[in-house]
Order: sequence, then C-alpha cells, then structure tokens
Amino acid sequence: MIVVGASAGGIEALTQIVPLLPANLPAAVFVVLHLPTESKSVLPAILGRKSNVRVEHAVDGEAIEHSRVYIAPPDRHLMIEQNQVRLSHGPRENGHRPAIDPLFRTAARTYGSRVVGIILSGNLYDGTLGLRAVKQHGGVSVVQDPADATYTGMPENAIENDDPDHIVAASDVAALIERLAGERVSLTPSGNGDAGENGSREPTGFSCPDCNGGLWVEAEGRDTRFVCRVGHAYSAESLYVQQADAVEAALWTAIRTLQERSELAARLAERLSSGGGGLGAERFRRHANDARRHADAIRTLVEDFDVVAEAGPRQHDVASAAKARGHAVGSE
Repeated sequence: MIVVGASAGGIEALTQIVPLLPANLPAAVFVVLHLPTESKSVLPAILGRKSNVRVEHAVDGEAIEHSRVYIAPPDRHLMIEQNQVRLSHGPRENGHRPAIDPLFRTAARTYGSRVVGIILSGNLYDGTLGLRAVKQHGGVSVVQDPADATYTGMPENAIENDDPDHIVAASDVAALIERLAGERVSLTPSGNGDAGENGSREPTGFSCPDCNGGLWVEAEGRDTRFVCRVGHAYSAESLYVQQADAVEAALWTAIRTLQERSELAARLAERLSSGGGGLGAERFRRHANDARRHADAIRTLVEDFDVVAEAGPRQHDVASAAKARGHAVGSE
C-alpha cells in the first residue's frame, strides 16, 4: 500500500512519479492532493496521460488492486479498509477535505508494515501525524527533499517531526516505490480502519475554529490531535494556524461593523443638523469619529496580526516578525 500526500506544488511532483511506475507494480497507490471544495479534479487525466498503470478517482467500496493509482475526489476523504477503498464526507482535518492524515492513519492501522507513506510538496502540517502513524505501525516513511519541493512546509515539518526513512527528490520516488514494493514484509496491523483512538481524551477549553464546539485533546503515544464533538481534527500546529484565521475573520467583521456604525452616525448627525438639532448632531458626529478611529486601530492590529500568523508558531516575536516582513502586509 503506497499512500501519497501532497498540496501546493504537488502536481509537479506527481507528474515526475506516476508516469514512471511500472505496469506490473505489485502495489496499489493512493493519492490525496489538497483541492478546493468546489473544484473539479482533472488529476487522473493529467497523471494517466502517459502512465503505465490505471489512474482514476477512487470509488467508495471498490476493491483494492495492484498496478492502480486511486485519486481522492474533491470534498471527500480517501481512506482504506481491509481490501477496499472508502470515501467519506466526514469533518475536515487540518482544514482540508480530502486530508492526508485520514488516508495515512487508516492505511497504517489496516496494513501495518506493508504501507509506504510519502509526503510531497505543500504548505503547513497536514500529513505529519499520518506519516508518524505509518512508521509507528511498522511501515516505511518517505519525504520529498525540501530542496526539490516547490513548497517546503509539509516536507520540512515531516522531516522535523517524523525522522523519515528516505528523503529523496521527486524524480527518484518511482524507483524507490518499485524497490520497496518488491520487498517481502510480514503483515503486522494493529487495528482496523479509523474506528477510534486507543489513547486518552481530555477537554482543552479551546473552541473548534470550524464549528465553535469544544475541543478535546486525544493522545496516542507521542501523537496528539485536537478533535471536536463533530469530528473536526487538527494537529497542534494546524490548530494554531486555524485559530489565526478565525481571529482575523472576527477582526475584519469588527472593522466592517464599526465602519457601518460610523457611516450611520454621520447620516444621523447630518439629518439632525439640517433639522436644527445642534446638540444631537454634535453627539452623533463624535460617535462617527469614535467608530472610525476604533476601526482604524483594529485595522492596524490586523496588519500586525497577519505578520505574526504568517511567521508561524515557531516565531512569536511580533516586532522581529514585522521587521523581517517590512510591514509589507498584503503585498504578496
């Protein structure tokens, strides 16, 4: 079982891998590429054009076969059960559906040491815990060399947290897959599917960025995930980033509301002034100015907050992060 996770820059990496797989590959390949929910995926057509193996979107319940590449369709998690493919419209993980972690986690629990997990180009943290699960269940972990990746976030995080067995350029992945698929290994699964966690679960006091429900922290070995009652799940790093997005959205809502309040107060002041209500007009002018001033102050806060959020959880110094970016918020 070859499970592959990719995000930004992943198509370029995959086009260097899939066409080089042999027609008689003694393995099945499963690919999750982060996609916008409403997008139409043409990835099977792109990868299958010059491929020696079948490349198709996965179908829920279909049997797993060698020499095939199963692609996660848009807005569906791709998961593996015993001898069959499963698709799910379940809650997002790390802000994505399809997400990489559910594929890696279910493959590791079902097929243990017969799994090879591969992380390719992308941003942020999806796939880090999934790749660790592959290793913990006896499988082999592979990461694209960050120097070879278009976007280095996912490979770098996987290397830092998972100590992968192989770090290779995308052009070398197909040969590595062929070699690993030809090795004999014993089946050592430690569970079946994605039925649940074996570790502890404790409330955190945090709110889910997706639904505002309470979050629990689930611990299994050295892994921790934050999961809400609905099932949205995050690594600690992904939760940090999602919280930043939620705070920014709330601040922009506050700015819009204050701007509207300022405009309404200005209109009331104008109406009262034309009607001879001098004192009332002056009072609403002060309200309009106050609301405008508060909106400007929050806008400045949002700009500084964007600098810190983009710097990531490893950099907490607002001043140094802002200096490094030159306060060039919105210039990218």
